[in-house]
Amino acid sequence: MHGTPVQAGDEGLVWGKGAGAVFLCERPDLPRGPALPPSQKYVELEISADRASDTPRTREVLTGLLKQYAAFAKQKLKCRNA
Repeated sequence: MHGTPVQAGDEGLVWGKGAGAVFLCERPDLPRGPALPPSQKYVELEISADRASDTPRTREVLTGLLKQYAAFAKQKLKCRNA
């Protein structure tokens, strides 16, 4: 997926009608180390705004929401590396 990089999670992107972020989440209830599959180490978040216009303001709002979403998810998942 193509988009503009933003600082949300470990890697965040905003595109015309959406945004997404990925971050590592080391949780206290899961063992550490390389043995865990990526699906248990990384969290992927996505916001879709299908009916929104692709404008700089839409991308600004999506960026702000994505940052808040990633911070909220890290807190609620109790990521050690938050």
